[in-house]
Amino acid sequence: NSASGDPLLEGGAQGGGGAAASAKASPKPAPVALHIYDVGRRSEVQYCNRVLRSIGTGIFHCGVEVFGSEWSFEARGIFQCPPRQCSGHAYRESLPMGHTRLSQLQVLQLLAMLQRDWEGESYDILR
Repeated sequence: NSASGDPLLEGGAQGGGGAAASAKASPKPAPVALHIYDVGRRSEVQYCNRVLRSIGTGIFHCGVEVFGSEWSFEARGIFQCPPRQCSGHAYRESLPMGHTRLSQLQVLQLLAMLQRDWEGESYDILR
């Protein structure tokens, strides 16, 4: 398993993949990126995040891009948007997370499974 304990990712900050990653290998590993946003579009939040980031905190939203789509979670549940274009938030930066060996179909099946457990009413902006 990788350092994060997630066998679906390999490389990047997580290190090598695992047996689960290679069991259903796609022909070519696909890059995975974390897109970070300032919550909302207010300049006050952006300023606070510039200051708070220096001490390792802030008010951020994030989404994970894989296979050209970005996936996020908030009060409406798990949703898809174009990469780096999450409506209602100000894009800040992206961080590479490594690669997945899952196929695009397997990623979509995983998201469908997660949508059953991660319903919008379970969203808490403070967690």
